[in-house]
Amino acid sequence: MEVEAVLQPGCPPPQPLPRRLLAGEPQWLAAAPGWLLRGAAGRPAAEAASALASALERWLRGRTCGICGARASLAAARWLLSPGEGLAVLEGLVPLCPLCRLSYWPGEAAERGLLAEARRRYARSCGTPEPVEEALRGEARLAAVPAWRVRLSRLPEVLSADIDVAALEEASARLAAAPWLPGWDTVEASGRLADAASLAAATAWLHGFCHGSWSPARVAEEAAAAGLGVDAAAVERVAAWLRSRGVCAAGLGEALEALEGYWAVALSAGEAEKLVRVAERLASAPWSRLQLPLRGLVAAKAWTPVALDAHMAAEALAWLEDLLGRPLEAVYRHAATGAVLYTPQPPG
Repeated sequence: MEVEAVLQPGCPPPQPLPRRLLAGEPQWLAAAPGWLLRGAAGRPAAEAASALASALERWLRGRTCGICGARASLAAARWLLSPGEGLAVLEGLVPLCPLCRLSYWPGEAAERGLLAEARRRYARSCGTPEPVEEALRGEARLAAVPAWRVRLSRLPEVLSADIDVAALEEASARLAAAPWLPGWDTVEASGRLADAASLAAATAWLHGFCHGSWSPARVAEEAAAAGLGVDAAAVERVAAWLRSRGVCAAGLGEALEALEGYWAVALSAGEAEKLVRVAERLASAPWSRLQLPLRGLVAAKAWTPVALDAHMAAEALAWLEDLLGRPLEAVYRHAATGAVLYTPQPPG
């Protein structure tokens, strides 16, 4: 009865959930692909997640959403958080419907542009939207925690199931710390061109672009020297697009968003697992971030801060090919326009 009282709180207050802590959410772990969990903590973690998924499905049968009372289809954690220690202890689970998850996790709602709907739904069921705002303020503070240690010891008791909690905690700890940043649809690993390095690279490139020392011909020369095929017409179109957007007069943050590009690379599950397993090496990779999807085929994106810097793009691809031990079929796209700028040139 004591456990059930925790599990069925009735109109539960929304939960601040910084993105790193998402890797500890039971529902997130249950849906994570096997290659991700095997790479983070070996086969036991993938097997434990499979057992967790079955247990959550049984637990949800017949339950109603803790906020609106509709049929529940997912379980969210109720955490006891100690940000000073980077410690998150699971106290219980809250049944939710797909729409009220956005009220319970308002950070996700804000990320998806659905915060107004999250406020409305919570206020309609619970009388006031203020707890949603309070959770958002708390999440902003918790985002500064660099890593979380997750404690899931109550899961077997709550779910009445035999689950390898230690394996799940190990996977969570790996994925809730640098270089990883878990998301709802992807996991990201930051490389050496993240943050300050990206801004420095963009600043240097913009100086040349805006003061006339950059040219499409130079991009073609750099690409050829680095073993890349280049679409010269696409390079000129992207350059014209940047000028039309006033990138030289824009703030650096806005300019950086307009400059980014990425390698789109199809990987096998085994290769994705290897990337997770050697995560400490990813932090020194010559890209700003590597994105791996959590659903469907593994189509990785290796981002660099300046799409029209062919040397930077070539270095990022070469590093990934060296790590995986094979030439990769890939295309490099300017993110904002989708234009394909570079492709790997076959040897010889």
